[in-house]
Amino acid sequence: MSFTVKLFLDTRRKRADKEYTIKLRITYYRRLVEVSTGYRVDERYWNVTTAEVKSRASGNTSRLNSQLQKQKTEVSDVLLDLEREEKLHTMPTQELRQYLIRKDSETKTYVYCDEVIARLKLANRIGTARSYKYMRNSVHGFMRSGKKLPNWLVNENDKTPGREKHPLEYPKYRDQVDFTLIRITTKWLHEYDAWYRSRGNSVNGLAVVMRTLRALINKARKEQMLPKDHNPFGEYRIKKEATRKRAISQAELDLIKIYEPQTDLQSRAKDYFLLSFYLMGTSFSDLVYMQMKQIREGRVEYKRQRTGGLYTIKITAPLQVILNKYTAGKSDEDYVLGILSSGTTPEEQSKAAQGALKRYNKALKTIGEVCGINAPITSYTARHSFATIAKYKGVPTAIISEAMGHKTEEITQVYLDSFNREVLDDWNEKIVL
Repeated sequence: MSFTVKLFLDTRRKRADKEYTIKLRITYYRRLVEVSTGYRVDERYWNVTTAEVKSRASGNTSRLNSQLQKQKTEVSDVLLDLEREEKLHTMPTQELRQYLIRKDSETKTYVYCDEVIARLKLANRIGTARSYKYMRNSVHGFMRSGKKLPNWLVNENDKTPGREKHPLEYPKYRDQVDFTLIRITTKWLHEYDAWYRSRGNSVNGLAVVMRTLRALINKARKEQMLPKDHNPFGEYRIKKEATRKRAISQAELDLIKIYEPQTDLQSRAKDYFLLSFYLMGTSFSDLVYMQMKQIREGRVEYKRQRTGGLYTIKITAPLQVILNKYTAGKSDEDYVLGILSSGTTPEEQSKAAQGALKRYNKALKTIGEVCGINAPITSYTARHSFATIAKYKGVPTAIISEAMGHKTEEITQVYLDSFNREVLDDWNEKIVL
């Protein structure tokens, strides 16, 4: 045979739980492909000589070793078929890996998710990759929690007396290893929903995880890793709660403008906040990634990190004053705020941006308190304030929507909720008093 298939413990990356992934190493025509089996084990319990889990490891090691040998045999059979069809010698490594994953009994959730995360990182979509990783870890926590939630928690309409004291009997998941993606059904989604919320997490936090999981499943269906008719989200509605978008008034904004910073961190936070406001409510992420070459002929031109939409904004006098503090002596490839450095990896840049955001919000909180502004101020406040103040000054909602890059005016209305409430309150007072 022109190929070999061997089991091995991949000790190159240690997990927090001190376990390593058991993989299959396929060599063929001087090429190498590695495929995860979906199983993990502590290094102490792996027999390098026999390539199997030692008997003193916890759990049913005989069954686990049988499963590993079964996977090895199945992969060998697939390779043998490809060899007989004279396809193996011309098949690129990535194509073979994809082919083997599809030929597995069913697509494994963590294996496939890790592959998607890797692709996102290669495309420099670090924020999206982070969302997928959070979702994966949360699902893993649920599957390792050892139990499903009681049916009465899953069914919100079940008001039967005594349910809170005597929950129904329920089976256990207790998945120590990977599980097939097709096991995620509508029923599974409801059980995960209940488990997630039972841990004190918010509905909107759940919505973020569920949207990411839905994107993963849709991607798997599109790539034929799942049957096209497998749609667990067809009968599951992703819920979200309306959150109050706090904007500050023009008077409160003026207080921030005249505030005298006490530290360098506060000075930067004040500048970041006003830059965001003067740039039509641009996000902190867009400020961080803004480069010198995007400042041209009296305008700032950039693409939004989140949507890819192109913005071109005229540099006003107050905006120029702040830009002058950060642009002196820098070249085209330098980042304006200096939070990021050229030549660093996307992961390093993402980490630097997240750290700067935390420091920024902490300093903003202090500035708001000193200025006597009641509600907490965050990086998002500048964006919401731009929309609300523009509305007070008579700018049509359609123009505000375009300035902020919203796809629909309905999204802009969320930003203008506080404006709408205050206008209604004023009219109500005029009517009833």
